[in-house]
Amino acid sequence: MHEHVRHEQQLLERMIGRWNVEFECSSEADSSVQGGESVRRLGDHWIIGEGSVGEGHEAMHSILTIGFDSRRERFVGTFIASVMTNLWVYEGSVDADGRVLTLATEGPHPTEDRLARYEDIFEFVNDDHRTLTSRVLEQDGTWQQVMLANYRRV
Repeated sequence: MHEHVRHEQQLLERMIGRWNVEFECSSEADSSVQGGESVRRLGDHWIIGEGSVGEGHEAMHSILTIGFDSRRERFVGTFIASVMTNLWVYEGSVDADGRVLTLATEGPHPTEDRLARYEDIFEFVNDDHRTLTSRVLEQDGTWQQVMLANYRRV
């Protein structure tokens, strides 16, 4: 069964290509690390991003999937990384301008022994620059940023 391509999937097309990335993590003293990501299409409805940060034994490798579920009218996806045991399962939506994709998920809190809600917010600054802001919902109801990444097209 083939579904036609929807306008929501055009947003994902903007992510396809090779990217240099600089991560800033709020929990580390030397918080800036460099890496890269290659994003490709899987058919007409999905993208797969394969990332790498660092070198050798300390390197982190990751895989991101995102698509648009036309039945649920939501973006869906997953994220895994070689340094984590959690499978991050996404669901979210794009803003009215089509520039900000917010994906909600749940995973281990970075400093407490509990599960927490997260948002990964992808913002398309222009065709050659996008950002990813990850934030966690604290018990007092406030959102705390845990990571900011700047992606620049190669």
